[in-house]
Amino acid sequence: MFETVKRRRQRVSEVLSALSNVDRLHIVCLLSDGEVCAGDLAKKTRIKRSSMSQHLNVLKDARLITYRREHRVLYYSISDPLVHELLNTVENSFSVVVDV
Repeated sequence: MFETVKRRRQRVSEVLSALSNVDRLHIVCLLSDGEVCAGDLAKKTRIKRSSMSQHLNVLKDARLITYRREHRVLYYSISDPLVHELLNTVENSFSVVVDV
């Protein structure tokens, strides 16, 4: 039981760490409504492609997002339901609108 609690705490720590950057939080907010291609994410966030790639890698490494490839285009989406719960909590707790 202690190991289960410890693993959960570790997971929460990973998730919060990945979302602690304002640009990554913006990306996740954009993905909260569904799948978005990498180009559209870059346009909507105004993040340079090199930085966008790094942010997406952090989110993928934290297992918060996933992607699929359609020819040369990558489409990203949220892979962990916990992300939706956290966004709702942030919106309710801090009166922050997370919809973009």
